[in-house]
Amino acid sequence: MRVTVIRGGEIKSLHPKALHVGDVVQITYGMQIPVDGLILTGSQISTDESAMTGESDEIRKAPQAECIERLEESQKQARETQKVRGVRKHELPSPILQSGTSIAQGEGTFVCLMVGEDSCLGQILAQMEKRDEKTPLQEKLEEMAEDIGKLGTVFALLTFHVLMIRFIVEGLFFRDINLFGTQPMSVDVNKWKWDQAKRAIKEDASNGRRLQAPAAPAPTGECP
Repeated sequence: MRVTVIRGGEIKSLHPKALHVGDVVQITYGMQIPVDGLILTGSQISTDESAMTGESDEIRKAPQAECIERLEESQKQARETQKVRGVRKHELPSPILQSGTSIAQGEGTFVCLMVGEDSCLGQILAQMEKRDEKTPLQEKLEEMAEDIGKLGTVFALLTFHVLMIRFIVEGLFFRDINLFGTQPMSVDVNKWKWDQAKRAIKEDASNGRRLQAPAAPAPTGECP
C-alpha cells in the first residue's frame, strides 16, 4: 500500500513507513491511516475506529476550524443530559485521525503529527512486543529447579565413582581380574605344570611318538 504525499511542494507516492512529520497526505476512501494526523481539508469524512477503540459507530471527522464552529454552536443549544456539551457524541466531529483506523467515507488531506513508534499504533505494537516480567513465584521456581539439577548431578557423579571403586577393589582382590596384563596373583604351580605336560604329550602323539604321562602330582603351593 502506498499513499499520495505532498512533500516540499511536490506530489509523491510513498510507502507509509517513509512518512515524516509534517508531510501532507491525501485522504482516500478505504485507506488505512498509518500515522496520527490532523485534518487540514475535507468533506463528509468519517472513520472506522473499531480496531483501535472498539467503537462500532463511524466517527465524523472535519478540519479544526469546522470542529470549533460546531462546538460553539452546541454550547448555545439546550439538549438532554445524555448529550456531550449540548450535542450527541457522534454529532460532534473531531479533527484528529488515529493510526490503525480506516476511512469509511469522504476525502481530503491531513498533516502527519506522529509517526513510527510515537504513533498510537506504534505504541500498542511496542507494548505487545515487550517481554513480560517474571513474577516472584516464577523466580523462586526457577531457583528450585536449578538447585535440583545441581543436586542430581552431584549424586550421579558420586554414584559413578563409588561403583568404579567397587569394581576395581573386587577385581583386584576377589575376582582375580588381570587388570595390568601380568600373571594372576594366585596360581597353582603344580596344576600349571600338569597342564604343560599333557600339552607336550599331545604334541608328541601327533608327531608319532608316545610318552607315558606322569602321574598327576598332589596340589601343593610349592614347586617340586
